[in-house]
Amino acid sequence: MGFGAIPLLIIFESEKGNLMETKEIIKKIIVKSFCFPFKLTEPGGAILLYHSINSREHQLSIPPEVFEEQILFLKKKNFHFLTLADLSQPEKILTRKTVLLTFDDGLEDNFNIAVPILKKYSVPAVFFIPVNFIGKRFFREEFNCMNWEQIKHLSQDPLFEIGSHGLGHRKFSKLQKEKIEREIKQSKEILERKLQVSIKSFAFPFGKYTKECLAVLKKAGYEFGFTVEPKLLHEDISLLELPRFVINKFSAQFFSDIFKKGYEFYWKVYKKIYRRF
Repeated sequence: MGFGAIPLLIIFESEKGNLMETKEIIKKIIVKSFCFPFKLTEPGGAILLYHSINSREHQLSIPPEVFEEQILFLKKKNFHFLTLADLSQPEKILTRKTVLLTFDDGLEDNFNIAVPILKKYSVPAVFFIPVNFIGKRFFREEFNCMNWEQIKHLSQDPLFEIGSHGLGHRKFSKLQKEKIEREIKQSKEILERKLQVSIKSFAFPFGKYTKECLAVLKKAGYEFGFTVEPKLLHEDISLLELPRFVINKFSAQFFSDIFKKGYEFYWKVYKKIYRRF
């Protein structure tokens, strides 16, 4: 029996009795068939990107119980949880089974739901804040964002670190240089002034950036830049272009495979086949 046949049996068995549309079943068959071989490889280090930890029906929301299951999976598999400081030490990030958790957009459910789970298991994390949305609503007013008091509380907890996500959550690939500089520099200055901590990391909104952005980032005093390039950590990694795997409702189905060598091929399958089907 070939690799592709095994996922077929698994899917039809698991979906039996469910009222799923045929189209959705076929899409799952295609993607899981491509992903199955990755189960056979050894896990490596990765950086994960979360947005919302919430039970609501939204593509970017991960239910609290699923998020906790993911933390328990990493604990059970003896993953070493990284901090920003660890990223500067290749001997730490390049060992097998390392993971850094990051959260973009500063959503309030991060504080109310994700943080208690992280503290329960003593798991460190980095929260990237878009300054202009602090205490406001985000994603077409679908989510509440943390206020200054909540962000200050996180910045004082030794488990957590605060990073910048710019001012207005804009795509840098479409901005002129002076606007990019303002987004990068002013967001850092405001966060440092309000929180009285050093802001060393920056996550590019939408993962969009240019090489010119990297020069601005470095000049502004940032040590780490985070993208949404879905790759494992490797020895030639640039600290200003750190890769991250987005964890959303869809990718959560393959959580145990994300750390396997070659998994990034799945994302190509997802973009070219799953979305167009």
